Formats: sequence, C-alpha cells, structure tokens
Amino acid sequence: MRVIINAVFFQLTWFSFVLNIYEGYLALVSLFFMFVYSVLVEGYQKQHIIMSFCVVVLGLTVDTLLTFFGVFYFSGNTYFFIPFWLVGIWGAFSLTLNSSLKWLLEKPMLFMVSLTLFGPMSYYFGSKLSNLALSDDAVIYLILAWFFISVLIVKLYDLLVNNKLNG
Repeated sequence: MRVIINAVFFQLTWFSFVLNIYEGYLALVSLFFMFVYSVLVEGYQKQHIIMSFCVVVLGLTVDTLLTFFGVFYFSGNTYFFIPFWLVGIWGAFSLTLNSSLKWLLEKPMLFMVSLTLFGPMSYYFGSKLSNLALSDDAVIYLILAWFFISVLIVKLYDLLVNNKLNG
C-alpha cells in the first residue's frame, strides 16, 4: 500500500506542477506531504535523504545544461535556469527511488533501460501540457541524458544505500 501511496503522490505532484494547478500550490503541498510520508511512514534514513538530494542536484544540473544548450526551453523564461516547477518534479522523482521505484532500482539494467525510455517521454508529455518546448533533436539528447542520469542513480544507490560501489 505504501508503494501505491508514493506513486499517487508523485503523479499528483507531477500533474499539479506541469498543469500549474492553483499556481503550483497544490504541487507544493503534495510534495511536502510526500516528503513527510517518506520520512515518517516509509522510514527514510539519512542515506535515503542524501541520495534524494544528490538526485535532485543531478537532475537540476542536467536540465539546466540542456536548457542552456537549447535542447528545450520554457516560453516566458528569459534566463537559462529551469523553472521552479521542474525543481519540484525532480524532488518528487527522487522520493520515488526508495519506494515505488525501489523494485526497479534493485534491477539495475532494467532500471537504466526504463529511465532511458520513459524519462524522455515525461518531457514529451510535459511539453504538451506546459510551457516546455522541445527542439527538433531533443529526443536524442534526452535519451543520452537519461541514460547518464540512470547510471549515476544506480551508482549512488550502491554507494549510499547498499554501502558498496560496484566496479
């Protein structure tokens, strides 16, 4: 049941941010409760919180670079930093890794293939629902970026949660 609750929180947060429901306040409330639920009910420990923070920083760095190089852009955005709502989505995504996506993360190859395929799809659907616009060759760069992200998440998981780093 906890896995389902975590997945519902993520979807609620994703759609609320992308659709800007109640100017993003619903998403902030959802993200806050997702974090509290992760810590109090799912028993997130220090290493899980550190991993979530690292994944958020990784995602923000990659998305900022992709924005800077014109892979995607946000209408009305006059600077190269990503908008706040995408920061929130990275926060919510990071909180799924020790819960609703944990089963997948424990199968590294399947996890990497899944993120490499479904990560870019999230941007595609987000571009249909928000002010996100993709360049003509965005799918190629997003696939490469998500492969890179997935490899680093697997290594972070091994290092921080499993307390090992496989060669």
